[in-house]
Amino acid sequence: MVVSGRGEFTVKVFADVPPEHDIELRSGSLATPEDVRASTQGADAVVVDYEFLSADHIAAMSDSVKIIGYSGTGLDVVDLEAARARNIAVLYLPGFATEEVAEHTVALMLAGVRRLRRADQVARTGWGEWRSAGPLRTLNGATVGLIGLGRIGSGVLRRVRAFGAEVVAYDPDATELPEGCRRAGSLDELLRAADVISLQVPLTEQTRGLLGEREFQLMKPDSLLVNASRGGVIDERALVDALERGDISGACLDVVEQEPLDPAAPITRAPNTLLTPHVAWYSPAAERRSRDHTLNGVAAFVRGEPVRFGVLA
Repeated sequence: MVVSGRGEFTVKVFADVPPEHDIELRSGSLATPEDVRASTQGADAVVVDYEFLSADHIAAMSDSVKIIGYSGTGLDVVDLEAARARNIAVLYLPGFATEEVAEHTVALMLAGVRRLRRADQVARTGWGEWRSAGPLRTLNGATVGLIGLGRIGSGVLRRVRAFGAEVVAYDPDATELPEGCRRAGSLDELLRAADVISLQVPLTEQTRGLLGEREFQLMKPDSLLVNASRGGVIDERALVDALERGDISGACLDVVEQEPLDPAAPITRAPNTLLTPHVAWYSPAAERRSRDHTLNGVAAFVRGEPVRFGVLA
C-alpha cells in the first residue's frame, strides 16, 4: 500500500501501523502522474488525505491498484469517473468525525456572535474600550439556518437548540427533518430568515459556488456566515466583497477555496472574519479513527471481505 498526503500529515499518521492490520506501508509522492506511476508499482491500494487525484493521476496508477482510500469524509478529492473507468474502488469515511465537526461549527458560531477575535484584540491593547468590540449577541433567541442536515447538520442542530436558538433548515434530500427545526421552502427563504447561517454540505457540481453575490445580498446585514464543510461551496471573492460592503456582518470559516491558504489571499484581509486551518475534524481520537478505519477498509476490500465504510466501486 502506498501512503501519500499533502505535507507530512498522512505519512506521519500512518507511520506507526498497529501490527494487527498486517499491512506493509510505503510512502511515495503522488504529486504528478510520473510520481504516481513510480510510487504505485506493485501496490494494492493508495491512501490519501486532501491530495486531489485527477484523471491523469489515476490513469498513471499501476494495474495492481485495486482501491483508493481517502482518510476523510466527502468525495471531492478523487476523480470518481476516472477511478470507475480504471475499475478502482474509492473508500471514504462518512461520519468518522461528526462530533468534532459539529462542535467546531458551534464554536465558530459562538466566536462570531460574541466577536471573540475582536474582543481578544481589545483586551490586549485597550481594555477600557470594550464597547469597541462591537455588538455582542447570543445564540439564545437567534434564528440559525442550517444548509444541509445530514450527520453533521443534525449534530449542530442538537447543540444550537441547547443554546436556545430557533432553527430553520434547507435540505432538499431530507424527507423528514429532526425534531426541533422547521423546513425552509427554498434556499432563498432560509437566507432571508437566518441570523446565523451554517453550511453542512459536500462539495459537488451542484453545490460548488452555492453562495455567491446574489445570495449574500439576500442575507440580513447583521447575519453571520459559518462554514466548516468545503471552501468551494462559497464564492470567496463574492464573500470578501460582501464583507467589505457590509452586506453581512461577519464570516467564520474553517475551510477556504484554495488550501493551504495563501497568506496574501483577499479573505485574510476581509473585515470581521475568523479563520481556522481546516481543523474542525481533528481530535486525537478522530485521527486514530481515520487511520484505523482507512486501513481496515482497504485491507478488507483487497482481501475480498465486507467493508464497513463508504465504498464506490
